[in-house]
Amino acid sequence: MTSRIRTAEYVFPGHPDKLCDAIADAIVAAGMAREARALVAAEVAVHVNDVFVTGRIACTDSASIDVDAIVRDVYRTAGYGNGWRPAPEVLTVHNAACMDVLVEGESELRELSDDQSICIGYAVDRPETEYLPVEQWLVRRIARRLYGLREVYPELQLGPDGKVVVLLRDYGDRWELEEFCCSLQQLIGADALSLHRAVRQALSAELADAASALRGFSAQLPERVIVNGGGAFEIGGPEGDNGLTGKKLVIDAYGPRVPIGGGAWSGKDFWSPDRAGGLHARRFARLLAGWPLRHRSRWAGSLGIVRREFSMCLLRG
Repeated sequence: MTSRIRTAEYVFPGHPDKLCDAIADAIVAAGMAREARALVAAEVAVHVNDVFVTGRIACTDSASIDVDAIVRDVYRTAGYGNGWRPAPEVLTVHNAACMDVLVEGESELRELSDDQSICIGYAVDRPETEYLPVEQWLVRRIARRLYGLREVYPELQLGPDGKVVVLLRDYGDRWELEEFCCSLQQLIGADALSLHRAVRQALSAELADAASALRGFSAQLPERVIVNGGGAFEIGGPEGDNGLTGKKLVIDAYGPRVPIGGGAWSGKDFWSPDRAGGLHARRFARLLAGWPLRHRSRWAGSLGIVRREFSMCLLRG
């Protein structure tokens, strides 16, 4: 039977790029909490103890948004502090964002696109996988379980940074995990053998759950399970690499087999063509995935309906 190898990766909240995304999105939430049509386009970069915030935050009372507190809270929530550097209290936050209000007439124009954007929506006809490609659905599940090992097994001394990669063999109607690799931040001197054992147990449990959720999915552990194959991984997060908003677009979307258009979602308000377009494109893809095959071409070709529905979504906010 013909098969294909599908790959996907996922990173932990403590990864430097995802720290940037989380900070940017927290700023978006703060702006939109003050004004429904707030314009927020935030870019964040991190390196060691420094956090740089740029862009524009335009809404009522934007000066009251405590960017410094948002940054420190995101680091703390991701798992930094308590011995893992950089601790939230030692960060230096450089806020160069333009904090202002919407100019006259700008609010009324928010529902109109102010930019060009390629937005691709994708969905598979499998509610069990949240309409995502199987490999992307699987890697997210595994990564979330492994991130939870920090709380379940504190003696492993795991940090907030990490990455998971899966190689999935896809037969079309059945799937099996061919290879698995992860890098999990761990203190030097901690028990690496116990970590490997904990990862295998967590992976086995997650594969069993996935097999229960998706018919045709194999719960069999792959022969190759690699944990920290590059050696000790203690220095991570912003100390190990710089981070930037929007560098994990493929992870945020559907995985590497799907073209994504290229527009970042994090840091942009929900009126932005990139973010609104991406969300609505996904919504339409899911809608079509749930329709009988004989109706899909009629709906997919009905651009007038799509345009009207898209416009109404924007008008509803």
